[in-house]
Amino acid sequence: MKRIFTIFAMAALLLTGCEKETPEPIAVKVSQIKLVGMPTEFTVGRSVTISAVITPDDATYKRVTFTSSNPEVATVECIQSENNYSLALLKAVGPGKATITATANDGSGVKAEAEVDVLPATKKVSDISITMSKSEVKVGDMVPQFDLHLLDGTKVPVSSLKGKVVMLQFTASWCGVCRKEMPFIESDIWQKHKGNKNFALFGIDRDEPIETVKAFAEKTGVTYPLALDPGADHFAKYADRKAGITRNVLVDKTGKIVMLTRLYNEEEFASLCKKIDELLAQ
Repeated sequence: MKRIFTIFAMAALLLTGCEKETPEPIAVKVSQIKLVGMPTEFTVGRSVTISAVITPDDATYKRVTFTSSNPEVATVECIQSENNYSLALLKAVGPGKATITATANDGSGVKAEAEVDVLPATKKVSDISITMSKSEVKVGDMVPQFDLHLLDGTKVPVSSLKGKVVMLQFTASWCGVCRKEMPFIESDIWQKHKGNKNFALFGIDRDEPIETVKAFAEKTGVTYPLALDPGADHFAKYADRKAGITRNVLVDKTGKIVMLTRLYNEEEFASLCKKIDELLAQ
């Protein structure tokens, strides 16, 4: 009997994914969950990746359960849990409204909720939000203007960078793709061009406190400058405020956007590196 119990206990320890058995005791419970990347409206048949970010970072148990109040409208399935965040795939099934909930699995009762409005597939995305279509930048546009507020307190107006080749990387600590891409940005772009006076690179962390961003930089090992973006106000100049990241914006010496990348793809990243080399050679 004792042997059977041991086998079941070992099997429990091997469980992976979003829902794990709660360890005992729980020294630090979850105090807050923040849902990130939630669309306010989208159409039947579409899907997006959303995140649930746990606070504090040192919470003992960092898993959440995702649920939908109306699975006939929208379904949600956890696909990855790492550090203090969990990723889930949100799918639009039928027209209507549904509330998506992320609940901490540590017994604290802490949860976050957000409503999603699913529109019929016949409705054009361009009809959903005029604001969204206006906020999306495209290649050929002039770079939107704002002030970069770096972690050391320095303020850098984007307008002051005219005459340089500029790369802006929108990122966040909860973004797994960002953490995958950033070491390559560090090694293949920053270390190669940081001594070039005609090049500038800034990571822009979306809506996180300075302590979190500093820890993020240390964990990823990047040394290129990072800036804060409270409320994602800077990001909203380039894309819908709740759209996903990572995103890279490459700007030429005249201030014109010449390349945009989304997520991390080795082939696309190689093209980005090549484009930077070409612009600096001009």
